[in-house]
Amino acid sequence: MVRPTALLDVLGQDLRAALRSLVRHRAFTVFAVLSLALGIGANAALFSLVDGLLLRTLAVREPQRLVTVQPTFVGLGIRKGVGGLSAAAFEAMRARREVFSQVVGYETLSRPVLAVDGADEPSRRVERVSGTFFDDLGVVASLGRVPRPGEQGVALVSGAWWRARFGGSAAVLGRTIAVDGDHYTIVGVASHAFAGLSIDTGTDAWIPAPPGTSLRMLARLAPGVDVARAQATAQVVLTQVNETQPGPRRWATGTYMAVEPAGRGFSDLREQYARPLVALSALVVVVLLITCTNVGNLLVVRNAARRRELAVRVALGAGRWRLVSMYLAESVVLAIAGAALGLVLARWGVSILLSMLPVAVTPDSLVFRLDARALLFVVAVSLLSALLFGLAPAWRAARGDVIAALRSSAGKGATAGGRRLDRWLVACQVALSVLLLVGAGLFAQTVRNLQRLDVGFDADGLLQVSLDTRNAGYGPGQVGPLRARLLERVAQVPGVRSVTAIRNGVMQAAGTRSRVPLPGRELPPDEAWNGAEVGPAFFETLAIPVRRGRTFTRDDFAQGRRLVVVSDDWARRYFPREDPIGARIGESGQYEIVGVVAASRIFDVRTDVGPTMYFMAPPEPDRFSALEVRVAGDVDAVAGAVQAEIRRLNPRLVLGVRTMRQEIDRMLARERLLAATSAGFSLLGLLLASVGIFGVAAATVARRTTEIGIRMALGAPPWTVVREALRDTLVTFAAGLAAGLGAAVVAVRLAAPFVGDLLFGLAPTDGATLAGAGLVMLLIAVAACVLPARRAVRIDPLAAIREP
Repeated sequence: MVRPTALLDVLGQDLRAALRSLVRHRAFTVFAVLSLALGIGANAALFSLVDGLLLRTLAVREPQRLVTVQPTFVGLGIRKGVGGLSAAAFEAMRARREVFSQVVGYETLSRPVLAVDGADEPSRRVERVSGTFFDDLGVVASLGRVPRPGEQGVALVSGAWWRARFGGSAAVLGRTIAVDGDHYTIVGVASHAFAGLSIDTGTDAWIPAPPGTSLRMLARLAPGVDVARAQATAQVVLTQVNETQPGPRRWATGTYMAVEPAGRGFSDLREQYARPLVALSALVVVVLLITCTNVGNLLVVRNAARRRELAVRVALGAGRWRLVSMYLAESVVLAIAGAALGLVLARWGVSILLSMLPVAVTPDSLVFRLDARALLFVVAVSLLSALLFGLAPAWRAARGDVIAALRSSAGKGATAGGRRLDRWLVACQVALSVLLLVGAGLFAQTVRNLQRLDVGFDADGLLQVSLDTRNAGYGPGQVGPLRARLLERVAQVPGVRSVTAIRNGVMQAAGTRSRVPLPGRELPPDEAWNGAEVGPAFFETLAIPVRRGRTFTRDDFAQGRRLVVVSDDWARRYFPREDPIGARIGESGQYEIVGVVAASRIFDVRTDVGPTMYFMAPPEPDRFSALEVRVAGDVDAVAGAVQAEIRRLNPRLVLGVRTMRQEIDRMLARERLLAATSAGFSLLGLLLASVGIFGVAAATVARRTTEIGIRMALGAPPWTVVREALRDTLVTFAAGLAAGLGAAVVAVRLAAPFVGDLLFGLAPTDGATLAGAGLVMLLIAVAACVLPARRAVRIDPLAAIREP
């Protein structure tokens, strides 16, 4: 039995020998380490995002048992949460201890005015929480204490805000902050691990909710209780609450209690980017495989040059497994060095990827951090890479013919087995590169198709001003006069051609699903269409073409008429053989159709939401969320003037001003991330594949220098000789290309259900994309063979014949 100390001694000898060998061959080492750093770094960067967004759980006690309980309305083709729970509903839930062992509540304040020492703190996130929120979740303070149950007038601040605003000083305890005019004393700083329930945006401060506040519910399931049982129990509670609280407090028909896991926190980014990140992870694994085959190719060439050294070692008594161990030690050293450099590249890569997300502030949870999870992943990838690129070359070298190697003049020629392995590695590189090219091509074409899409209105020269009337202090009876003042004042800004208002901003909401009775027509129970509530001059401002009839006039708004304009696809569906102009629809015919306009994508660029009905905004709306402004001249200058004019009226009213092109680009952020990242991975894979093809071609010419010289001395045309010399390389490339195209077709067919809706305007098996990938690889192969070919045709026949 071999002693552990003896194994460690052998391992130490192999590692020291590997280090000496790699230091002697600096060019090989540098190239191999750089290649591995790119492959491992790309995987580490993607893992960081996948871990932060999809895998990591909240830093609370038993996160796997946490669920959210949300009243949810389902109907008319939508599924939408409808707010928090009343105090009575909370007590009813808390009473079901056999299902919900702990129940806490929270509410995120919408655009709170938070001040420290009288100075406003803009864009801060504040949550109201129930009394047992911190104790039940297991949140602790890194400084001070957490608020106690029933305690009012106190606040807990986050570690990030404490360091950024208070300099990490312990003197923060006892200071007072103001939230919407109410004052709270800071009693503690939350541990750095807990940044709130939202993954997208960390919470800056938590304050106790006053008694009787309606809150959203978070619960911890009792041991042995699953989500299905919790769902049934919550539905029973909903029924009980409806029976005990009639009238306006009753939940609407179609509302149910949705119970969903909440251990990973809440995130809109997760819903948008889960599948794109998984797709990119598959591509980055392909990059790593290309990297491993490239480094394996280098090792095959290097081992061929060391045949005599290996033969001497075997002659002196080294066994095959001893040689394999020696070679694998070199592979491990290369992988560790590549991983160390890859971590640096990963931090840089994560920063680039996060800059593509449509968020104003980068979420702390997604920032690259070198913790135990990241280190474990990188170590595992490094060791796996070492086995992938090191085992086959090591085994091939250890099986070499000792007698032939000792008899060779220099021991530098590649064996037939080594050449076969070399060609197989290159073929794998080509095939994997084709896979990358197809993926990048599909995502790039998706972005191109979306950019070329006719959205049905003129987005150039159009500004969107996002507003918040509710949290700016405007109540019932005040929103209508505010809208009139805004339209009047913005219209007077120099450079503004027209301005209108809309209830839900263009490209900012999915619209309101509407169902208006159509006299003489039976509609299926769930049939509805998109509805938009718009102000005067809406169609003129957006430049939506009018097909028939007219649009709303200012006189219509002044008279408070109930008019409707429909899209032409709505008219074709419901009035296929008659003119809808003048038709009266709705209960008792209260709405009159006055116009038909072109179909447009005002809700979503990607999705054709179907028929749309535009309602004339009422004189006294409860809210509206955007102004649409058509400008002439310098768009940025007019945008600044418009924002300044509105802020003079009320500085809390404006959420932001963007051009419509910026709004569309924001909607396409996911597609741009996919296209840009996959293109970067493809370029990296192509670079490595090009090096592999070039290396094989150059080695082929070098091995056959004497043969080439003899054939040219006998009168053979130079390019004919070169073609024969490179034939094996071209055959290898053709095999890899065919295998890559076949694998790409199979892969995209298998992935179609998963990535199909990530594409737009093309099928996953798009013929043009496949042909383009093949053409790009063909050009790369030709380019990689040009230099060795030129060298071959310039060989001096006499010098080649004299070469040993």
